[in-house]
Amino acid sequence: MRSIFSLARGTAILVSALLIAAPLSAQTYPSKPVKLVVPYAPGGSVDLAARILAEQLPGSLGQPVVVENKPGASGAIGVDAVVHSPPDGHTLLIVGSGAITVNVHLTKIAYDPQKDLVPITMVATLPMVIAVNASLPVKNVRELMDYVKAKPGGMNYSSNGFGSVAFLSSQLFKRMTGLNMTHITYRGSAPAAAAIASGEVPFGFVDSSAAMAQARSGQVRVLAVTDPKRSAIVPDIPTIAESGVPGFAVTAWLGMFAPAGTPQPIIARINAEVAKALAKPEVRERILHADLEPAPDSPAAFASYVKNELETFGTVIKEAGIKAE
Repeated sequence: MRSIFSLARGTAILVSALLIAAPLSAQTYPSKPVKLVVPYAPGGSVDLAARILAEQLPGSLGQPVVVENKPGASGAIGVDAVVHSPPDGHTLLIVGSGAITVNVHLTKIAYDPQKDLVPITMVATLPMVIAVNASLPVKNVRELMDYVKAKPGGMNYSSNGFGSVAFLSSQLFKRMTGLNMTHITYRGSAPAAAAIASGEVPFGFVDSSAAMAQARSGQVRVLAVTDPKRSAIVPDIPTIAESGVPGFAVTAWLGMFAPAGTPQPIIARINAEVAKALAKPEVRERILHADLEPAPDSPAAFASYVKNELETFGTVIKEAGIKAE
């Protein structure tokens, strides 16, 4: 009888300790520098947003925040690195939607976005665009379509990488127009846009932030956005749908995740600090200047959105017959 009471008492103490430890984890977090993994090359929209947040978060977290670029496999390499990190909030992921909602339907990846990651918050939305080298004699999507059709062997084009939202946009465009287009993959939006600017490829589907940077230098011409309606960031640029491909619509976003098992108090803490940073007028201005639109939300709302996107893109990819290259 005594041993039973001792066991019961020991179990009660253990449960109490665990209940106490949960809220304390947020109070003691972070206990060391926080790593923010970007699964793309430096210079793209996700990288820019990550570096802006890395400047802002140390003030409230009390620890340095370091951006680490891990490009490759359309984001899968960096995502997998975070998935296998300790779930203590000290390694976080900031990633474009393609690596979470598109890759899984097109290729074998080592992680399950819904089981292996915990959504923290959406960070921003960003328009994807069709951009062409400035020397190309086209000024709108319809002219580009005519130009590609006139090329017997078709034309090469760039995207942010196989499995990215830019890639999905290009495949839908190819299917809806019947154009002969050959995909050349790059390790992020910055290299893909740079390839267009240099003439390595004549056109491509890339993040607006990377394309607009090249457009300001006069090397690239942006023809249209992939969104269903014009973007508030680049309101003068028409949609693909209104430019000759009715019904075309793809929206991109970037968000922050943690490894599965990260305590909810830590998730809530990071969510609150990111929202606070994005609400600062000077930060919002910098995000907008990077051709992104801040869009923080709650962990629950973001998790629901990600689930819906996974299902939607899965249906689109299946119905459109898009397959791995």
